[in-house]
Amino acid sequence: MTSWNGGSSGTAKWGRSTSRFRTNLRKWHRREACQIFGCHGLRYSAARGGRDRGARMDQPDKRATKTRKAFNTPGHAHELTFSCNQRLPILNSDRCRQWFVESLDRARQKLDFELWAYVVMPEHVHVLLLPRREVYEMAAILTAIKLPVARQAVGWLRESNSNWLEKLKVCRPNGRIEYRFWQQGGGYDRNIFKLDAIWSAVRYIHDNPVRRGLVRNSIDWPWSSARAYEGADDIVLPIVDRPPFI
Repeated sequence: MTSWNGGSSGTAKWGRSTSRFRTNLRKWHRREACQIFGCHGLRYSAARGGRDRGARMDQPDKRATKTRKAFNTPGHAHELTFSCNQRLPILNSDRCRQWFVESLDRARQKLDFELWAYVVMPEHVHVLLLPRREVYEMAAILTAIKLPVARQAVGWLRESNSNWLEKLKVCRPNGRIEYRFWQQGGGYDRNIFKLDAIWSAVRYIHDNPVRRGLVRNSIDWPWSSARAYEGADDIVLPIVDRPPFI
């Protein structure tokens, strides 16, 4: 895999990505800020350059979780948060975490988006990405990331007769029984087009394990992209692309 700054091909790719993103910033900045963030009144507004201080990103607002809206705007990065069902710590095992990063990597290649940052926490995940295609669907990207993990996890729990399976059990109104790995509603999806907000999101994502007291330094948590930004080699999922610098 080509590193983000390794070799002439990596440099050329980085140059194209940076140029395209800055062009899109100029093109959509004012018009889309009004149309997307002003008229819809989203709780977390990138137009203000930050999050609503009244809500925590690592504990998404329940109303936002059940009413997630995706705005598939070319040139916008997406900051995603989604949680395990009932915020159960199902991602507390390296097995499940590995399933997730593998699924994220496959989705990155299949649906052609730049992965800028990620962190896998015991009961939720943060991802920052930039779709490369002019026409894309965040619903398809989320499905490609989440569905394989849910299938692998539920299948493994069934084979191992784990008590966790009963905790994921959901009875539908028609009487059908299903096992839900991810919290219903799709989670949180924030469009970002300002570079300072993008780098703030990167720092926020990497600092999640520190704020939770899981590690003292962000680079000590192996299940995130923080180590890649520090130049480490032993990365569970390498970061090929990075946001443009301010």
